[in-house]
Amino acid sequence: MTAYLAARLSVKDPEAMAEYSKSADPLIAEFGGKLLFKGGMDDVLSGEMAQPNLAVFEFPDKAAIDTFFNSASYQALTAIREKGAEMILSAHEGK
Repeated sequence: MTAYLAARLSVKDPEAMAEYSKSADPLIAEFGGKLLFKGGMDDVLSGEMAQPNLAVFEFPDKAAIDTFFNSASYQALTAIREKGAEMILSAHEGK
């Protein structure tokens, strides 16, 4: 079943975030993921949102997300990710 990786984020260091993205994007593709949406929030329609930016990636299944996230290559990017942004990553199975 198709699965989605959602990244909600607030950028802290634009240069570090650019470095993270440059490294993470090819890894996502290597594990079967593709970017569906990336952008800033236009309006909050209900509730509160601390992370104004969103990126959504489609993967073949949840196992592909888990394999990507737990890979040594991605885990090596954790420090630069944390320097670049406050980020919440979540996985979602969908149709």
